[in-house]
Amino acid sequence: SAMLVGMVVFLISFFRERVNKASKLTQFLAPNAYTVYIIHQTGLYILQAVGLRIDQPAILKFIIVSLIAIPLCFFLSDLIPRIPYAKRVLG
Repeated sequence: SAMLVGMVVFLISFFRERVNKASKLTQFLAPNAYTVYIIHQTGLYILQAVGLRIDQPAILKFIIVSLIAIPLCFFLSDLIPRIPYAKRVLG
């Protein structure tokens, strides 16, 4: 447990000190992060249900679902605020 807490503290400080730079990608992703936080579970459940029917090792299914879900959630998070009154809920 102590090692895991140490790793988390190290990673937080490392990224805060060394990787704290804005790029075009991070400037796009940052405002959409809250919307992704709200919608990601639904997308993951759907993709995992589809993945249950695929006869592959679990790690391969995890990689495939991750590679599809992350861009899909950020794409949808860019579209959702365009719905009327959605911006009021999302901030």
